[in-house]
Amino acid sequence: MDTVVWVQGLACEEIRHDPETDRWEFRFGSNVSFAVATPWRVLAGGRIQVGGADDGQWFGLPRPVDAAARAMEFLRGRPVREFSIDLLSADVSVDFGDDVLLQVFNSSSGYEGWELSDESSTRLLIGMGGGGLA
Repeated sequence: MDTVVWVQGLACEEIRHDPETDRWEFRFGSNVSFAVATPWRVLAGGRIQVGGADDGQWFGLPRPVDAAARAMEFLRGRPVREFSIDLLSADVSVDFGDDVLLQVFNSSSGYEGWELSDESSTRLLIGMGGGGLA
């Protein structure tokens, strides 16, 4: 595992979903974007609370799940304690403390799974298809 220190201390400010590309954007602070095109989930309280695949599902509820809003219930205002990347698979685990995690599963052997960028600098990390980083 490798840790991305320039995300530590930043809080998740917003989550956006583009249904045309099925791409999710997690915004940390005012300049850091974590664009995800692969499965993700939020764990809290010892269980999966919401995942990207839940978006728009009814699950017997009075209205469909808004995965971004549900995830923000757990992530809003929490600073990142550790942003870790598995260097073999390029899976990501973002630890917010108090057993709250955002996990991203890099699921393709060919497609890039995610991009982490700092818009105020030249920092850019890409979770490559098949694993590894660029």
